[in-house]
Amino acid sequence: MDSERLLEFLGCELEELRIESNPADTKEGGALPAPMIDFNAFVHASDRTMFAVTLSLKSSESASSSYPIVFSVRVVGFFKVVEPFPEGAIHGERVVNALTILYGIVRGHLVTSAAWFGKTFLLPTVYFTDLVNEKVAAANKQQIAGPDQPPVRAIA
Repeated sequence: MDSERLLEFLGCELEELRIESNPADTKEGGALPAPMIDFNAFVHASDRTMFAVTLSLKSSESASSSYPIVFSVRVVGFFKVVEPFPEGAIHGERVVNALTILYGIVRGHLVTSAAWFGKTFLLPTVYFTDLVNEKVAAANKQQIAGPDQPPVRAIA
């Protein structure tokens, strides 16, 4: 990895892809609500320049009639950085970059899969910086009570 590339994408694995036609779909085109999103980041146990990020997306149950399909997707991506993470703390910027890459891959899988049902849709864009910062704040509160996992550093 050369020093000009701060983040290298090593690959990903699609762990789950559940998709079915939504009989409650009443909407014709237009913008969709954001899906329910969850993610986690993990530093490699022995190589502090490598990390993995899991991204899970699910059609929002409260807005289920807005989606032409009902879906649940989980993907894990593997990444490498130039500078090792000190103390196993992943920089928030790297997590945001990784999530952005994985979200594009998930969107592609969903668009392709929805076509099998004769449905077309595209998930809205997501601003991952806010989601990462929210998770960092929650982890920091939890760490005060008792540290269970290495921290993710917030984006300044």
